[in-house]
Amino acid sequence: MAREAAEYVTKYREYIPYKYATDLLDFVKKTNPSFDAEARKDSLAKALIPTADVATLRLIQASCESTDVRQEAKTKERQLVSRRSIEQLVLALGDSSGWNPSDFAKLDEYSEDELFEWLSGAHQPYLLATIAKVITRGQLESADNKGGKDIGIKFRKVFERLAKRSLLDKERTAHVFALVRRQLKQYGREIPPDVCPPETGAEDSG
Repeated sequence: MAREAAEYVTKYREYIPYKYATDLLDFVKKTNPSFDAEARKDSLAKALIPTADVATLRLIQASCESTDVRQEAKTKERQLVSRRSIEQLVLALGDSSGWNPSDFAKLDEYSEDELFEWLSGAHQPYLLATIAKVITRGQLESADNKGGKDIGIKFRKVFERLAKRSLLDKERTAHVFALVRRQLKQYGREIPPDVCPPETGAEDSG
């Protein structure tokens, strides 16, 4: 029974609640004192921490005996609680009154897929111009700018994916890249080919 329970918890760890899994392991421990439930809990927790929500992370901290596992869960919880949304970071980095270059590193924590999902559902008219400003500012060198260039590369990939969805999205993408090219020229900067595609036709006119 102990082996079957351990295999079940390991195989379906992504589908069953953490509390249910640990309760099952504790039950097996009662019926089979030689069963190492704590080691199984630690192994399960380590596998879940990278994608766990705050509630699960707190359960891990309360139930695991391993100091290292508890600390890992606590660190991850702090990251989730303090993590600002994509929109909050974009608006802060595109603020007309100034921006904090260190926010680029925080925005860079989001994956290309997360940025794509966010932008796919964002319809505020001001966002395109704001994102163009964020991409442009990301190319400006600064001691605190950690991740700005990577953000530009990510957004290029995101917009190119969006452009394939519809003609409107294709036009929105061309508009953003036109703004980025224009703003970089105003700063006297080269236009990085991995951030902004070459100009096509007269898309920058008007």
